[in-house]
Amino acid sequence: MAMVRLQTPAARSKLAAGHDPYYFELRRGLHIGYYKGAAAATWVMRERRQRRYAKRTLGLADDDMPADGAKVLTWAQAQAKALASDRPTVSVPGHYTVAQAAEAYFAVRDKQSDASQDKIKYG
Repeated sequence: MAMVRLQTPAARSKLAAGHDPYYFELRRGLHIGYYKGAAAATWVMRERRQRRYAKRTLGLADDDMPADGAKVLTWAQAQAKALASDRPTVSVPGHYTVAQAAEAYFAVRDKQSDASQDKIKYG
């Protein structure tokens, strides 16, 4: 497979849109990918974990919009996110249940209620 340049928006503009990402190996078993769709482009990563690839989306590519470091990433930001110790493939995100959502909601609501009661009592 030929080496693909993904570092600049100009280099990425020369790539054809397709179903599979263009991958660049950051280190053995860890790749950063650039998926160019019809409407938008995204950064993805894949990492070899226990004889299988774990794949995650990192964010949108900064081809058509300015990078914000969170949802829209430059090459350097996507690379840093893929190489970080808390990268998305280290742990597989679990399912968030309705019970967990309700528990989190009530914890926040109770905390806010307690804070407003303190203002009334001591305000």
